[in-house]
Amino acid sequence: MTLQTDLQDAVARVQTDSQLLHTIVHGDDQTEVPTDGGNVKSAAKAIKDIEDGIQAGLTDLGASADQLNNAVSQTETYRDEAQSSAQSALQTANALNLPTNINGQAGKLLAVKQAEDGFEVIESVGVFYGLRADGSKLTAITGQGTYNANDFDTWFITLPGVDFNINEDGHLIINI
Repeated sequence: MTLQTDLQDAVARVQTDSQLLHTIVHGDDQTEVPTDGGNVKSAAKAIKDIEDGIQAGLTDLGASADQLNNAVSQTETYRDEAQSSAQSALQTANALNLPTNINGQAGKLLAVKQAEDGFEVIESVGVFYGLRADGSKLTAITGQGTYNANDFDTWFITLPGVDFNINEDGHLIINI
């Protein structure tokens, strides 16, 4: 090789590379330029691909934002329904007139007040109720304590609140 041919080869390579570089810089948004090192995108194609990627990401974000907005809306609906149900439950509980302090009341019962305007805590003890014939007279016994069941023709044990007596005609009157 001579200096002349080396120079001509160098100029030819520069011209070829210059044309490749020109296509890379000025190619459209579809252009990929084949080079010795592999395909190279034109500047316009590289920019378009980046923009497309950004737009796709924004679209995904938009979808995610819509999904989040729907989830927030649904959550707010559930919250409102829960608040309404809680308020209704509280009103119902308040209408029952339940005792407000039940500390120390373990093992006791809740009973309707005599005036039927609420509830009260009562002892959960049994009360003896017995009937026996004393000659021609019927006797009603009630209370707590020790009783011999054999002394009564009829007897039962239940919670407080049952009341019975014998009227002047000798009839048994039971109030529950």
